[in-house]
Amino acid sequence: MPILFLFHLMGLETIPYPHSIKGKKLFSFVWDSPKHTFKIILFLDVVTQSMWLISVSRRQSDWAMLLIILLQMSVYISLLRSRAKIRLLLKKLSGISNTFLSARRWRILRISVIVYCVIMFVMCIINQIGYFCTKARKYQHNEIQRSANVPEELKEHFFFITDIFWMSGFVMTYGIVRCFIGYYSFACICIKSCLTNFILKSEILISHCDYERIFRIHEDISEVMALANEFLSYPAFINVLCNMGALFGFGYSVAFYSSNDIEIYSLLIYGIVENVMGLLLLVVPAAGCNRALNQAQETISSLPGWLPQHSKVLKMHIRRRRGKTFHLTLWNIYVIKESLLISAFGSLLTYGFLVGNIKISNQ
Repeated sequence: MPILFLFHLMGLETIPYPHSIKGKKLFSFVWDSPKHTFKIILFLDVVTQSMWLISVSRRQSDWAMLLIILLQMSVYISLLRSRAKIRLLLKKLSGISNTFLSARRWRILRISVIVYCVIMFVMCIINQIGYFCTKARKYQHNEIQRSANVPEELKEHFFFITDIFWMSGFVMTYGIVRCFIGYYSFACICIKSCLTNFILKSEILISHCDYERIFRIHEDISEVMALANEFLSYPAFINVLCNMGALFGFGYSVAFYSSNDIEIYSLLIYGIVENVMGLLLLVVPAAGCNRALNQAQETISSLPGWLPQHSKVLKMHIRRRRGKTFHLTLWNIYVIKESLLISAFGSLLTYGFLVGNIKISNQ
């Protein structure tokens, strides 16, 4: 799967070590190099942003950028600790998909992941071009040129450090954030499809009085959702938080950016669209998954009414499984629903008006 390969390039070791390269030092070094390279990139990201804050600029947006970098590093550490579960979840999804999804549907899901990876690569290239071929890079260099904290003989070196920061920042963003969003969306869509087909299939099983199979299938899907929520809830929470923060930052810049440079405005609008899409890809599939789980739970709860001759046994099974329903959450705090999008955009709008009024009154 392409997402697993991208995770491996991030150093998460999600692809099993090939037995064919054991004992071959050169191939082993190449295979293990991503986990060292990506850690170096993360280190460079933190160091360059810290140097920027100390020597060049201490604006609120720069502090916010450092906070986002540190939060994404915590996501990386969380995923690194759960790398075995990343493979296990895909294995379990493949198992239940063989029961509920047709080969055509499974093929479409896999193709959609490949398309997502291609789009992600194109967007990464666009971001790099946007920085190096517009006035954004010149603006960063002018900030260094005006800084009194950077000695004249070191300013050329700081230009290079700034470029390194932007390149490593893009790698981190598309390595951690976008790969996780693709993986999370794929898992949610797959689970939702299985739950929807389970509800349809349960009607046939009810007509055959095969309630034991209904419970067994429902328990298998619930175990997959419990596993997904166990190690994905924290990264999902951080990514939603960072996407909202980035949306606020880009929206604020669009509203109060004083220049008439169309290139910079285009980059800001592109950032807004990119983060809105990221937020939608995180929330909508997970909310649909939770909604399908509630419908499946209603189907289970209605079994005593459909099969009154087995009502005593069914009620006992239902009571036993009552505490075993696991929704997808944000850090086990908030059950993901579509209403989260309305709350998020409403909060961004409210804070935007608040900060805007403060800025106008200060002027």
